[in-house]
Amino acid sequence: MLKRSENILIELERELLYDIENAAEWTGIPVQRLMSITNWSPVLTHAIPNWLDISKNSQIYGYSIKLPFLENFRQFPAILDRNLTPLSLKSEALKMIHQAAIYRLYLPSQIIGMAISKEELSSEYIEQLMRSVYRSIALNGKSVLFSVYPECPNPLPLSAKYITKTEKPLPDPLPEEGLTAFAAGCIAKMLFEEEKIPDEEKKLIVIGLHSNFSDLIKLAEQNRWKIVGINYQRAYYLNNEGFDLEMLLKDKSAVQYLSKMPNTKVANPSEFFSTESCIAIALERRPLILEGTLEKLNCRYLFCAFKKPLHKEEIKNLDRRGIVAFPEILFPADSLLYFHLNCVEENYGINFCLEDYRDYLEEIVLETTRDIWKKSRCEKLDLFKLCYFVAWENLKFI
Repeated sequence: MLKRSENILIELERELLYDIENAAEWTGIPVQRLMSITNWSPVLTHAIPNWLDISKNSQIYGYSIKLPFLENFRQFPAILDRNLTPLSLKSEALKMIHQAAIYRLYLPSQIIGMAISKEELSSEYIEQLMRSVYRSIALNGKSVLFSVYPECPNPLPLSAKYITKTEKPLPDPLPEEGLTAFAAGCIAKMLFEEEKIPDEEKKLIVIGLHSNFSDLIKLAEQNRWKIVGINYQRAYYLNNEGFDLEMLLKDKSAVQYLSKMPNTKVANPSEFFSTESCIAIALERRPLILEGTLEKLNCRYLFCAFKKPLHKEEIKNLDRRGIVAFPEILFPADSLLYFHLNCVEENYGINFCLEDYRDYLEEIVLETTRDIWKKSRCEKLDLFKLCYFVAWENLKFI
């Protein structure tokens, strides 16, 4: 009988192979070629002392994988997951490459990860652990811009308006979380514009909202969208009139008291997913795959802004019901976007102010997704296949 650890490894190998086979099917690229992408180099393990528990001589494990790109910047995208293993890091690395390629972001030369839960440790302690991993890897090298065209060193030039001027206030620290949710909001903006959705139908539900939600809520508030459903920490809330976004922006702790907002109802999963909306932004996969919830989903568009992709059968089921699913590679990981913004600041010698990084990311996301969406609609192309095709078309110039 297999040990639990062996079962987990087998499952992770299947997940990695599933990701590769999906990409092969959607792009027409042979599986063997894609398999070589996951064999860049072995995943290195870094045992870091757990200073919170020195008495038991316990350790926290960090992992790093070197990618086939030029040495890049002083810090790398990081994945924090209590169940992280070398195999799951490879799977995340493959996904991150697709996400960077589709938006023409800086490609990291390494990706690191730690088998920890960020909810259980302070940000200061996590930073201390990460520095230990960085020292273990012995970083060096400078950031190199990823160009998708050999004759064009910078396919997405930085507008002069982002250059920090002396009269601007001190730059704000770049957010390390919430950027994926903001990218999802930008795609929603593109969709509302391209499909000419009437204002009264611009309703969203957010699945798996986390504590760093300000950028997404700000975008919704500025554009006067209604968020009629919020799933937060395994609780489900509905508000047909739309939640008070201004209150959520003024007081982030208000998300813990959603049930006390006017016209708000605490719902069960069945009621929540049955609520009519235009777009469902899913930042977590788990609530979607609870028994029967995906079948009850009542929206036109589903944004799969989470790590593990939906299975092809689930996507086909959504398609039969007229729900358009947007693939997970259109929603870059927080750590990848944070890494990209740092690289831009480093290479251009600038500092983003609060509104600057939002505008900059919005430009990148809108430009890329608008082209993909138009091509998908005009030529009746499968959205998943087209996204992977665009990513690999960009990657082949490296």
